[in-house]
Amino acid sequence: MFLSDGTANSLDKWFAILELDKDASNDDIKKAHRKMVIKYHPDKLQGVSQDIKRLAEEKFLLVQKAYENIMKGR
Repeated sequence: MFLSDGTANSLDKWFAILELDKDASNDDIKKAHRKMVIKYHPDKLQGVSQDIKRLAEEKFLLVQKAYENIMKGR
């Protein structure tokens, strides 16, 4: 599991979740977050199996946590 202590090493992991470099601007971070939230939002997945919905929900929560930790670190 990812660390949430705000160290540089854990921040690198959060940036990797959002598929960004650690020198990304705040606007780039917001755009990447928004794009992934739309992609993985459980309400957007109609007509798929419960397993896929569960995986998307886990990814959605991880994306949210990554965004929060990156913004705290700034």
